[in-house]
Amino acid sequence: MQREFKALFDDSGLVYGDRKHSTVIICLWSRKEEIAKRVSSSQYAALGQLFNAERGIDFLIRTLLANPPISNLVVTGADLGNAGKALKDVE
Repeated sequence: MQREFKALFDDSGLVYGDRKHSTVIICLWSRKEEIAKRVSSSQYAALGQLFNAERGIDFLIRTLLANPPISNLVVTGADLGNAGKALKDVE
């Protein structure tokens, strides 16, 4: 049985799609609502913003580790706080 995606922390900043999907979308500084309008909710488990490299990446990594079915992380949007660059460096 496949588990559903569950945020470990305050999930009020997330847009949920199909919680059994293997993809999470990070929108960086771009508005998550705008991205959610363009991507079918059947194509992701959750979608949220990540504003800067100093705060938030640790929460993201812990949440991803707690959700083993998540195997895809899509990073998109304006990288005004260098969070996208920091995620790429984790790779």
